[in-house]
Amino acid sequence: MAKGVAKVSLRFEQCNKLEDALRKMTRLKNQIDIRQVEYDSLHDIAFPLVAAAGDIYEFSNIRAQITRPTTWQVDAVKLLKKFGAKVYGMLTVSRSEFREALASNLFGKNPNLKGIAKLVPETPRFHLTELLEE
Repeated sequence: MAKGVAKVSLRFEQCNKLEDALRKMTRLKNQIDIRQVEYDSLHDIAFPLVAAAGDIYEFSNIRAQITRPTTWQVDAVKLLKKFGAKVYGMLTVSRSEFREALASNLFGKNPNLKGIAKLVPETPRFHLTELLEE
């Protein structure tokens, strides 16, 4: 038994079930790893081609799409100095959450955020979905 592994008293039947489950899990994990490598290599081929097609490509009920999300990045010192502790939770949020805060007048009416907040692009995401037939 490996050092640091706790011994548990199990009946013979429980040990067999556990060992069978662990063997199956190990086989599945290995298959998943192989499939992930395969998927990643195809992803590397498809990603630039979908980007060249305008970030969306559809055929035979399959949609490949690239999304390019952005996040508001805020200079915490400037934001807290200007608006106080009430905006502490807004230091790094999604664009929609920041818009909601602006719409709810959290920063007051017509706030000047120049030099305080900027949109920063995140890593583009590749989405592959199978479209349902109507």
